[in-house]
Amino acid sequence: MTQISVLDVILVELKVGESRDRRPCVVVRSYADGRIEAFGCSSAWSLYDSQFDFPMPEEDPDFHATGLTKSSYVIERKLVSFPRDVKYKRIGCLSGELAERFSAWFGGALTRAGSWHCPFKHGSDDRGLRSSQGSP
Repeated sequence: MTQISVLDVILVELKVGESRDRRPCVVVRSYADGRIEAFGCSSAWSLYDSQFDFPMPEEDPDFHATGLTKSSYVIERKLVSFPRDVKYKRIGCLSGELAERFSAWFGGALTRAGSWHCPFKHGSDDRGLRSSQGSP
């Protein structure tokens, strides 16, 4: 399994309410030992809270790189830690101005190897991503 990078969008089993479906998450910390921390995402806009959650509308020019199939939002109250053996699938990453806005929303501390560029487009098989984050 490839190493996860900060700002990657992954699919992982995540409990939301009574459901334990595979859901998209945005990685905010990736440790050298393989542990990750990520925010869960949702496309259920009836539950969106504009005061706390981070929107990712499909109209955004940088949306395509997320790998998401429809407008979604990051759930502020759903920051989850995953063990290194968690099963996930990388589907994309935040890039461009979307990544910059997300970083500002999170606190301004997120970077992907010093760049906001995501090296692939939705649907690409060759993602070539590597973590630049070390242990805390």
